[in-house]
Amino acid sequence: MSNTDIPMQMTNRDEIVDTALDPVHGPYTPASGATTALRLLALLFMGLGGAALALAIGVDFVSDPETASQTFGFLQTVAAVVGLSGIFWGVDLWSPEGTRALRDWRSALRRVTALHVVTTAFVIAEVWLVMLAIREFLIESPAFYSTLARLTFAGFLAHHFLPLRRRLAFFAALSLVGVYAVFGFADAAWLAGVGLCLIVICHLPVPFWWRVGVLLAAGALLAAARADLVTAPWSARVWPILGSMFMFRLILYMYDLRHSKEPMGAARTVSYFFLLPNLTFPLFPVVDFATFRKTYYDRDALLIYQQGVQWMIRGIIHLLLYRWVYHYLVITPSDITNGFDLARYVGANFLLYLRVSGQFHLIVGLLHLFGFRLPETHRFFFLAPSFTEFWRRINIYWKDFMMKVVYYPAYFRLRKSGAIKGAETAALIIATLLVFAATWFLHAYQWFWILGTFLLSWTDVAFWAILAGLLVANTLVELRHGRSRTLHAPKWSARMLIKRTVLTAGTFVMIASLWALWTSETFEGYRALWQNAGVMRDSAAAKQLAIVLAGVLVASLVFTFVFRKRVSTAGGIGAPNALNFPFFRDAVLSLAPLLLIFGLAEPSVNKRFSIALQEVVHHVRIGELNQRDESLLQQGYYENLVGANRFSSQLWEVYATRPSKRAWPSIMITEVMRHSDSFASPELRPNFSFLYHGEPLSTNRWGMRDKEYEQTPAPGSVRLAVMGQSYVMGESVADGETFESILEDRLNIDLNPLTGARYEVLNFAVSWQHPTIQLLLLESKVLSFRPNAALFVGHLRDPVNTSAHLARRVAAGDTLPYDFLREIVSKAGITRDMDRSEAAARMRPYEFEVLSRTYQRIAEICREQGIVPYYVYLVNPKDGNKSETVDSLVAMAAEAGLQVLNLVDVYDGHDEATLQVAPWDRHPNPRAHRLIADRLYLDLSESDFLTSGLTPDTTER
Repeated sequence: MSNTDIPMQMTNRDEIVDTALDPVHGPYTPASGATTALRLLALLFMGLGGAALALAIGVDFVSDPETASQTFGFLQTVAAVVGLSGIFWGVDLWSPEGTRALRDWRSALRRVTALHVVTTAFVIAEVWLVMLAIREFLIESPAFYSTLARLTFAGFLAHHFLPLRRRLAFFAALSLVGVYAVFGFADAAWLAGVGLCLIVICHLPVPFWWRVGVLLAAGALLAAARADLVTAPWSARVWPILGSMFMFRLILYMYDLRHSKEPMGAARTVSYFFLLPNLTFPLFPVVDFATFRKTYYDRDALLIYQQGVQWMIRGIIHLLLYRWVYHYLVITPSDITNGFDLARYVGANFLLYLRVSGQFHLIVGLLHLFGFRLPETHRFFFLAPSFTEFWRRINIYWKDFMMKVVYYPAYFRLRKSGAIKGAETAALIIATLLVFAATWFLHAYQWFWILGTFLLSWTDVAFWAILAGLLVANTLVELRHGRSRTLHAPKWSARMLIKRTVLTAGTFVMIASLWALWTSETFEGYRALWQNAGVMRDSAAAKQLAIVLAGVLVASLVFTFVFRKRVSTAGGIGAPNALNFPFFRDAVLSLAPLLLIFGLAEPSVNKRFSIALQEVVHHVRIGELNQRDESLLQQGYYENLVGANRFSSQLWEVYATRPSKRAWPSIMITEVMRHSDSFASPELRPNFSFLYHGEPLSTNRWGMRDKEYEQTPAPGSVRLAVMGQSYVMGESVADGETFESILEDRLNIDLNPLTGARYEVLNFAVSWQHPTIQLLLLESKVLSFRPNAALFVGHLRDPVNTSAHLARRVAAGDTLPYDFLREIVSKAGITRDMDRSEAAARMRPYEFEVLSRTYQRIAEICREQGIVPYYVYLVNPKDGNKSETVDSLVAMAAEAGLQVLNLVDVYDGHDEATLQVAPWDRHPNPRAHRLIADRLYLDLSESDFLTSGLTPDTTER
């Protein structure tokens, strides 16, 4: 049945949709005309439904954890949804309303038209296609595309065919089942329990401000746990979702609880706080409770669903565009060398906001499928012709939230006070400034619940302060000259189009430039962007910027003309308002881009494309970190970069689910690391043992993560020295589980009976050990152990990280240990106390020269000492590989005289997510270390120094 089965003009509509958790007031008493058979049928529905729901949840408790799937499976989803449907149909049949509805069922079926049947089937097919696209393109997190999307589709079908009076409670129950499906029993129990306790506090039978005080006390306790001052009994992944559900919605709920006289209703309240898509989206629109209540099924259900489908498709398109921008336009500040690079950096950083707009469209569209006809969240914000229009069009829910709880209360109180001269204008300015002050603070507060630390930086303050100033100035101009308002598209003239184009381009450039400030760590870093581009000193760079600005004007002209009707009206893309031909026309037009994307992603189609285009399709199809964020993830892990404006929202999720620093500390802040001002710092502390990430990590007397060895090799032994970074050292795996330890055991088991040699593989690796540090370590330490061979393990990020390390050391005033390094740094023009990003940018053109000279020197030393040198290319699981860079590194090592072992494909055929220590920790787990050891054994077993038995040198030993 659709919502038309119940007249929408009924005055007790709120009671109808809110009584489902308590279907009748008092005991469940069937209507007097109800028969025993009807009662038995209701009980049968409830009993079978409860059994199906218990089966869906209980199967996890009886399954073998070693073989059971870690996701809420297809059959569990079906059983859970069927179970909930049975329960609510049973409740409805038992209630008086259900008895009356059953009597009217026959007449209701007669009112259903062929158009209604066709339209319902069409909308269901659309929703299925959207859910298929979500799964096909791996939209957002695995919890969303593999669990929640499936639960949403099944729940949507059951929800639509329930009586309207049961749908809200069904959605609330479905959301709670979703909590279990996403988080598992323990975390789900804590999340739901804490959330329900906060809701109960809102309704305590005490004065309003007392309730506010209790909420603040509860919030302070939770904040202490989030800051790791006290230990929470749930895992870290609960925090971002718990915060997202309650940090802003509690404010709006309490506001409406105080000002609204309408009853809240248990089903509506639970639905509002535990909104189904919120379970996988920490960044969530600030849904207003009054709007949430007012727009629930306020028009025909199929029309609401159709609008939701359109918005979900728009969201998917935004997210796919974001992926293209993320992988192909985003660069680091150190990549900037000219005006084009600067424009690319500034523009791409702003365009990354497509992910937020895409997520919000997807979220609100999904909620439409359950009858919540919420307004759109963004409206052509890239085409805003002024700063006030930009504020009105970007994240509309946040703007409405600020207007409701900050602007209007402050404005009207200041205006009425009469204490300020020019009260109206002054009230407007002060209220606007208060809005942006609150926005700055609440964004930092939001970041606290996501990562457990406040975002406090001067660039963040400056961004909001400058934006506030621009908005105040723009508002005063509008106040003096007025703002054109129209509900219909005006007639466009050439003059109007040109004016709008110039204003839109100017606003875009200003906002993008401000965005670059926001994403800079410091003001000096922001200045370095322009310094690196050379726009202040190079006319060619200035001309390049001028060309880009001209391109922005042209793009503004084109998009403004194409969307002129939509950007000039109060509303966005209109929703269908009747079940007729335009309904189907609009539906087909909205599906067309989705079907086109499906076609391009089809392997039989895209295999005809060029390799470069196939790579684009791959990156758009699969959401993964780009090279910049892989580097930031590594740097954040080692260098504790935690500012929200330091990395993209894609990286937020990785950090958001990471345990606290106390529970999962960086190796760099543990006592095993010994820091100094030397070029090769840090080092491992000798004779040290402790538990790291739950696994034993021990060092020997030489400061190596290995067992004890004599410095002088015993007669008849063959030694291999291994150097590399943290994944070579074996972070987060136990002693004896590193690939060098496994390799040593296998060499002795398989080759010792053939050669009589004892094989020793010495692990000299230390976190953050770049090739230049490996060279220094080779001379200062490794040679004294007289190895027969040395394995220098390289990574995709070696060029960037090595040059950045040199830039940091020089800028810090250190003396470099080699003449060739000093020569290269001199050519780069890096000086002491230079800004870090500027120094790194100056080193970028020389990064491969640094590596080449380093490997040449390594090869020379090894030849002089009779050591067989190997270059081993190896990365962490899910680090990705750029074929051109890999080929360059391998060729450079071979040209320098190192024997190459390319392990680029060592993880092929395996799900790399199962080979990393944790979602937030890319280091190889024990299984991955075994794969690496097996591959190295195969590659090395043919080496002469291993298979020829004892050499004269080893015999003398």
